[in-house]
Amino acid sequence: MYGSAKKGYIYVWIIHCCIWQAHFKALTRIAITQNHQFCISVAEDGMGRVWDMSQILDTTLLSLKQASGRSISPYRSWNSHTLSITDMYVIDSLSHLRVWTCSHDCAIHLFDVHMNKSVLRISLNQPLESITCTAGLDWILCGSSSGLVFILDFSVLAIGFSAGNAQIIHIHDNHKNTAFSQQAGNKKHDDGLPDGVTCIAAHNKAVTCLVTLKDLSRFISCSEDGMLKIWHLMSRQLLKEIVPLNKAPITNCKVL
Repeated sequence: MYGSAKKGYIYVWIIHCCIWQAHFKALTRIAITQNHQFCISVAEDGMGRVWDMSQILDTTLLSLKQASGRSISPYRSWNSHTLSITDMYVIDSLSHLRVWTCSHDCAIHLFDVHMNKSVLRISLNQPLESITCTAGLDWILCGSSSGLVFILDFSVLAIGFSAGNAQIIHIHDNHKNTAFSQQAGNKKHDDGLPDGVTCIAAHNKAVTCLVTLKDLSRFISCSEDGMLKIWHLMSRQLLKEIVPLNKAPITNCKVL
């Protein structure tokens, strides 16, 4: 940090490095919330963890040797995947903090941090590499290891899961009531995908990164095949194809 004084002095504060064992295997993603209160990490051990930044910064007041040997307990920890977590998307607002994760176990999972509760789990039919969500939180996009992009209509999924747990009463002519569970939310198509989920063959290799644009109508997919493609979300049409690095594998993408 830097600061200046009226007497012409410049002050520089150096924060000591803080090191701790956060996961047992390699970390795949890390994120800081908008209010800088929490640090979120996911790793190849299938764990997701949330760290309180006040506890981390408290260790920086110690010497480097003391801070390195001090243990830090996670604010939240969950183990929702059986294989490594490859990507996450953080839904960060004033009212709630939720984390979408995807994994090589072919599933995506939604965890509510403040409630400390697993909210939703959806199984697909491909190992997953990347995940993102539109600004309106109504579409979820997942990239697979084989080059497919799954598009999940969250409104349809929410209606389906709610209907699957609902009980509908049918009144017959003999005035006897018959109750049964409607399983619309669990219905799957011949391709093994639940209602509200479609997919497009976007790339020839793993989809490493997905980015939705602010206009809510387009998204970008990047892949190990070296291609960057811009798609129309509703029609699933390819709008533009770019080869920025002479077909070298693309690992990440940031839209400015």
